[in-house]
Formats: sequence, structure tokens, C-alpha cells
Amino acid sequence: PLWEHQVEWIEGRIQRYLGSHPVDLLDWGVKATGWSVLLQQAQSLRSYTLVEPLPPVSASPDNSDADVVCLFDVIQRSPNPARLLTEVAQRLRPGGLLLATCRSGAGFDVLTLGGASASIFPLDHLCLPSPAGLKRLIHGAGLELLELTTPGMLDVQLVRAVGRELPRNRYFQRYLIDQGDPEVHERFQIFLQQNNLSSHLRLVARKPQGDRS
Repeated sequence: PLWEHQVEWIEGRIQRYLGSHPVDLLDWGVKATGWSVLLQQAQSLRSYTLVEPLPPVSASPDNSDADVVCLFDVIQRSPNPARLLTEVAQRLRPGGLLLATCRSGAGFDVLTLGGASASIFPLDHLCLPSPAGLKRLIHGAGLELLELTTPGMLDVQLVRAVGRELPRNRYFQRYLIDQGDPEVHERFQIFLQQNNLSSHLRLVARKPQGDRS
């Protein structure tokens, strides 16, 4: 269901910003074959190209530009995210969209757990920008930011999983978890989502119409 929701979100953003005509899409840094099989069946696509995927996924022999670039959980594993986003921008046609997700180091669970987080892995999480940091990266690549949200659903759950092993100086977090009230936890997760405080970042950016680079 998670992948299906992701495809629905992609198609919704294409419809909102580019209209109903089919688009050429680059899927950048994919590492799951099942995901690429699912996305290339989307109704909004005219063509689907894989760029710099990870094994076992194979790259497509195509260096053309595109209307849309998907960059899902790729920024976080890049040693040079500024250069990555500049390369992405160069493959976008004027008016084209970047759709991206990334883990945020300013999210509730990451800030609470720090090095004890079980969801942050070496090499797969080299760059964990805050929302403000990601905005600067997007603008630095010459792109216009259209949307930036944190729709994450797991922050409270990840902190709860640590339980009494939370550092003793995390007084508020320990109190929150000790309440054990599912409704409180659910409302707090909604609060994190609504205020860009979750560790799951999602954005839509656009290449300016007059930019031919």
C-alpha cells in the first residue's frame, strides 16, 4: 500500500502542476525493482527512464531530458547533495518538476534518539537536512520550491519502541511515552506532520520556465 500511495501522490502532483498530458519521467537512484515495475505502469507517463539505480536495478540507456524527476530517499545517501541536485536540475526541462523525499535530521525521532536510532544507517544516511537546509539546497540548484511537507507517520512509534532506554535527560519525550495513551500519541504525530517536525521530508520543486540550462 505504501508504494501505491506514493504513485498516487506522483500522479496527483503531475496533474496539479503539468496538466493531463503524458510526461517523460526520470526515476533517479532506485534500489527496488518492484518499485520501478509499479511506477512505470502509471497512467500519467509517456516514458520511464532509470538513472543511476542501485543493484539489482539496471539503468536505462537514455540521456534525454524529462518533464519530471523522482528522487526518492536519494539525497540522504549522497556525499554531495548540492552537486546531485544541480545534476538533476540540468536534466529537467523548463517548467519540469522534481519530486523528492528525504530523511530529516531535524525530525522528532532523530533528534530524540540521536545515535541510538535504529532507523538511521551508515552509508544510507549521509545527509539528513532540516527543512530549512533542504530549501537552501533546492534554491541553490536554481529550482523553485512549490511544496515542502513532513507527512511522516512513524516518529512517535520509533521513540516508543525504545521505551525506558530513552536517555534520562529526554524528560518531555519520556513523559509523553509514559502516558501510554494512543490518542495522545496520534495527535502528537499529527502535530509533527502539520509543523514540519517529522523526520520524513517530501517536496515538489520546479525548474523556472525561462531556464534552458
